[in-house]
Amino acid sequence: MDETQLIARVRAGDSAAERSLYDAHVDRVYRLAFRLAGDDTLAQDFTQETFIRVSALARAGAPLQRIRFMCLVSAPEGVKAMLAAHPTVPVYTASLDRELNSKGYILPGLGDAGDRLFGTR
Repeated sequence: MDETQLIARVRAGDSAAERSLYDAHVDRVYRLAFRLAGDDTLAQDFTQETFIRVSALARAGAPLQRIRFMCLVSAPEGVKAMLAAHPTVPVYTASLDRELNSKGYILPGLGDAGDRLFGTR
């Protein structure tokens, strides 16, 4: 069953379909949240909040073609992953940097700016 069918089932109140969508995407969402937050607890909270909001949109019948993804800074790997997971969702980014390094930092961009800003390192 593809994502469009699962979302239709979520809209109809099917909790098993909601769980299937969660299982399909939770690892990627958590990894991104952890890279942004640098903290396991915050990343778990961000991941939970993301799924709560997406589920609410789906249950409310939000038309898929009206959903947009906007970010300030991105890397090609993140844009590619987003488009692979949600090919109908346009991606808007203010800045597209070159790549991610082995730690998941955007290069040449922000590096450890989040770590420094939030004092996680």
